[in-house]
Amino acid sequence: MSLSVQDCNPLTPEKLRILQLVVQEAVDHWLETGWLERKDGKVIPGKNFKPTPELPRTPGSVW
Repeated sequence: MSLSVQDCNPLTPEKLRILQLVVQEAVDHWLETGWLERKDGKVIPGKNFKPTPELPRTPGSVW
């Protein structure tokens, strides 16, 4: 039997609650700043959303 990451670091109900609060705070902030907006019950990129450009890949990079 192999071990999974969850076996080593379980997401307890308390950790899950904290994670949900952190994500909700982030989404609320992004909605306020226009990075995200709600449309048809979904959260989508807003008018102020600017995707981060992908870094160039060079030989020997760890990607």
